[in-house]
Amino acid sequence: MAGRNLNQLFPPKPTFTEDELPDQNGRVFFVTGGVSGIGLELCKILYAANATIYIATRSASKIATAIKELKSLHPSSQGRLEALVLDLSDLITIKAAADSFLAKETRLDNSGILVTNAGDSYHFETFELSPTNHSVNSTIGRLRRSFPGSAVKVGRDEALQPGFLETLAATLAKMGTQPAPGTLPKVTKAGQLQEEARDTAHPKVVTELLNSFLLAVGQPLEQVRIWKNTRDEVLWEDCLLPWRRSPMWLLIRVTLQLLVHRASQNTYPEVDLYKIFMAFFMGEVLRKSIEVGLDSDVLYYMTSKLARRLEKLGSMANTSALDVVRQLMCSTNQILLERWTAIQQQSCRDLTNDLSQLKTLDFNHDAVLQLPQLDEFLCSIKNRIKSSVRRKFDPKWNLFSYGLDELPGPINSGCFSQDNNSHLLLNLTAFEFWIEMKLQNWLGRQLSLASSLICLQLRDLMIQYHEKASGLYEGNPELTSIMVLTILEIWIACDKAAIAARPMLRDYDPKIPIGLFQSLLLPSRNNMERLFKAEDYLTKRLQGCKSLRSNSNIYTAFGKGDCFSVRTFDKSPVHQELLKRIETRATEERATKRQEFASKSAKYETLMRYHRECRCNDTRLFNDHTKQHYYQHVAKKCAKCSYKVQANAIKIFIHE
Repeated sequence: MAGRNLNQLFPPKPTFTEDELPDQNGRVFFVTGGVSGIGLELCKILYAANATIYIATRSASKIATAIKELKSLHPSSQGRLEALVLDLSDLITIKAAADSFLAKETRLDNSGILVTNAGDSYHFETFELSPTNHSVNSTIGRLRRSFPGSAVKVGRDEALQPGFLETLAATLAKMGTQPAPGTLPKVTKAGQLQEEARDTAHPKVVTELLNSFLLAVGQPLEQVRIWKNTRDEVLWEDCLLPWRRSPMWLLIRVTLQLLVHRASQNTYPEVDLYKIFMAFFMGEVLRKSIEVGLDSDVLYYMTSKLARRLEKLGSMANTSALDVVRQLMCSTNQILLERWTAIQQQSCRDLTNDLSQLKTLDFNHDAVLQLPQLDEFLCSIKNRIKSSVRRKFDPKWNLFSYGLDELPGPINSGCFSQDNNSHLLLNLTAFEFWIEMKLQNWLGRQLSLASSLICLQLRDLMIQYHEKASGLYEGNPELTSIMVLTILEIWIACDKAAIAARPMLRDYDPKIPIGLFQSLLLPSRNNMERLFKAEDYLTKRLQGCKSLRSNSNIYTAFGKGDCFSVRTFDKSPVHQELLKRIETRATEERATKRQEFASKSAKYETLMRYHRECRCNDTRLFNDHTKQHYYQHVAKKCAKCSYKVQANAIKIFIHE
């Protein structure tokens, strides 16, 4: 207290003066009356320090003169000068100036950063603030989110290296003022892909780019996370930009909860100190509201909000720290009761004379209710005729049986379709029996006919079977083992068909681990024998290709001389001819793209030259309030600005 009073009596010296002003790049200043006097001198100092300045006054011509003077005094400044025609006594010009300012300086950052001093290191924790519109609108109830998103630990020695803190501060300042391309989601409007300004920006500039910068000198940090049930809202009906809950308030609450939770988890692990504090804080807000005399409805829902928060605390609400909150709620309810009693007394009236009308009431007549439709329905019950029609019970039989020449599944019989789930277990059993007894015979006949659809049919059959059986057999290890064995036998049949069509495949390892099947729980000896035959096939298959090209993975190898794709290409005139056509077309497209690039570059340079040679022109407007004409810069009607807009609209897609 003494130190604060001393500072008030003897204020400390400023850290800088107008002659030693640090670099203001990235900062925005709003100067009214900046065309003359102290306002103009302030603009000179700020513009020399590379600041962005909005000069606001009633005369557009005076602003243009001041901007010209500032640029001539400091031609090397990296700052930016903007004009705002503004009359502080005219609400219409204030509204127009505010819209123009917000259109140019809208902040798109949507991330929070928590920097903590941990003694021998600094902890940097980043997280997203406002969720996307889709996340809010598509979630039923509360949206559950965890904080922080990612964290980096930077040692004190590394953080105190010369230039590190200055670079970090400048980077954060730039990230907080400069919008980054690609952070807003894009939607199609008027046939063009445009950024959706009504949605929230992706925080990747901080959560990804900044973290990458910090990880170069630090290391990932695993911190205790908290979960928050956020009930956000996005209101954008009949408005240009949506209204949403304040991200700054969320940043304050998340930071406060993280710090309080980590500070108290060792001392009071069974108590959520943050929630107790928030209840106490809301109680203090309620106390202030009573002191200033807020309306009864505001006090009522503030009390209801407090009661709800105490209810959610459960047993923690019995702490002595919240006794004052409960007393305050009782006092508020008493105040509301007194207000309501006063309202009743003011609005009550004497009903002695009005009760005389009760003498004219006829209770017998007034108590009779006429329901003619109900009377008609009750009378119709006597005239009903019994029906002699009998319902015939004709259940459908949905079980399937298969012959030697018939392939099961949706290709032919449709046993796995959605209409047959009533007997799905029996149909799966019949299918598995067919695979065990008849698959090899069917495969032999198909190979003798040189069918080209064997692999495709077996693949579709395997997928359909797995989709149905995996859900039905879940939690049953024996049935799941039978499913794996059945799929393995289908794959072996598919492998045989593929080798028959492409003998070169025999040289490559199929990459199926044999040891995987040791964990199966097969219920019968017959199933064990089937597994033995399948493993024997895989062993012989691997031995047959081991001395040739087993090291070349058929699924991942690319470009090597012994890989499957290269060998197939070497033996295929069709693929060789296809490569020639692709290269010819690519050469033509590359030449066309170069011509397009040269043409658009020339057009861009021409438009930018026009932009540099022209001057911004003001548009004459009429003020309905003052009934006077005034001049204001309108970007849509300015030739100089239109040239820049046309130049920036020129796009060319990457050619690969």
